[in-house]
Amino acid sequence: MNRCGVSLHVKDVYAELFASWSDRFIATETNPHAAADAYLQFSRGFSLTRLQGLYTQEYHRDHERGIGSATVRFPLACGGWWERLIDRPERFGKQKARFSYGGHYRGHWWQLPDTRAYSHAALMSLVSTPSSRPFAFGRCFSLFGLI
Repeated sequence: MNRCGVSLHVKDVYAELFASWSDRFIATETNPHAAADAYLQFSRGFSLTRLQGLYTQEYHRDHERGIGSATVRFPLACGGWWERLIDRPERFGKQKARFSYGGHYRGHWWQLPDTRAYSHAALMSLVSTPSSRPFAFGRCFSLFGLI
């Protein structure tokens, strides 16, 4: 048994496995969300059973930087969407996620369809301090914890 006491994070040792999901999991006609599925399952640790059909795999192109990334996109009740960049997001600086352009998200959030809906006030009462609100973006929330 190795008793050296070294503790390493698998993403640090095998960074290439987590770098570009759409290169490793190619979208096909039968599985158009291959990279999104893999990202949610292997990087975020979610079971896809309850999520199937609730998200899409899309593509974001940053014209200023000349780069792009596959995304996992979730529709919001307000008619817009929220998406997470999944292909080497560090290239985009601090931007790891995006909302649809021109959307009005105040008071809206994404949640699983079978999850009890809460008002904004009820959600705020569930958390004690702003620092314990890891999934809050102003007043647009992800109860699922992907943001």
